[in-house]
Order: sequence, then C-alpha cells, then structure tokens
Amino acid sequence: METWYLKKHPDAVENATQKILEMINNFKDVIDKLDENAVRQWVRDLVIVKTFLGLKFQEAIFKKIAEKFNTTYRLSTRKKKVKA
Repeated sequence: METWYLKKHPDAVENATQKILEMINNFKDVIDKLDENAVRQWVRDLVIVKTFLGLKFQEAIFKKIAEKFNTTYRLSTRKKKVKA
C-alpha cells in the first residue's frame, strides 16, 4: 500500500511536511500578537455563537427525525441525568 501510494504521489510526504512547517511558522507569528482581548473575543464567539448555533442545528435534526418516525423529541436540559 505504501509503495503504491508513493508511486502515485511521490511528493505527498514532502508537500505535507512543508505545509505543516508553514502552518507552524504562521502560528509563531500570530501567537505573539495575541492579547487578552483577542482571546476573549474568540471565547465569546465559541461559547455564545457557536454553541447557540450548534443547539439550533441539533434541534432541527431532532425535529426532522421525530417527524419521520412520527414521534416527539426534547432537547437536553441542565439537570443531571438519572441512570437507567
């Protein structure tokens, strides 16, 4: 398998290595520019926006599945779940 892949894509490992090194160098440049405000904005986006959107997508999926199986659904709550 390895021989076949490398014959088909002889530069794959080298190309990937160079891309990863480029990413690392970009990260080194960015890390020095990060400050508390930038981190706070990223965390806010993660906690508020992405979590909210994720829950909305989850609800839409549950709704569609419930309709397909002619049943109901409910979103999870903050309450501790009881072991069955």
